[in-house]
Amino acid sequence: MKDVLFIDIDGVIMSRIFVDGGFPQVLDAFESIEKLKKRFGCNIFIISKSSRVDERLEVIKWLSRNKFYSITGVPIQKLILCDRESEKAEESKKKKATHFIGSRRETMVYLRRVGVKNRLLFKGNKEEGEDDFDFILSEVVQVESWQEIQKILLG
Repeated sequence: MKDVLFIDIDGVIMSRIFVDGGFPQVLDAFESIEKLKKRFGCNIFIISKSSRVDERLEVIKWLSRNKFYSITGVPIQKLILCDRESEKAEESKKKKATHFIGSRRETMVYLRRVGVKNRLLFKGNKEEGEDDFDFILSEVVQVESWQEIQKILLG
């Protein structure tokens, strides 16, 4: 069975912090994703909860404008846009995800329910509040940087 990696866009690839009129990429994200292709090959999917059409268009434009596809080698066909956080788990199950990198504890709970074993929580979303979904923290690997993700996934 091949390893399949899902990477959430919000807070993992694209920063949540608005700087100089836009959202910058998370430090080392693109280059790290390109390196992860050594292990995952064409089995890397990027995913985002974008329930409105304008949000979806913004995600697509942001990825194109920042040359995500050409730098990482992950094609646009691997982009999945969902209406709800829980759909990220449903999509992960459909594609037989073995690994998921995300920034929301809520998503980690949904992923647990569908059997995704390797869950990396990137910096944790401070907006969720201290007690929301805290029980999941003992079941995920918490990471603070893409360098740390590379060490875990590539050795």
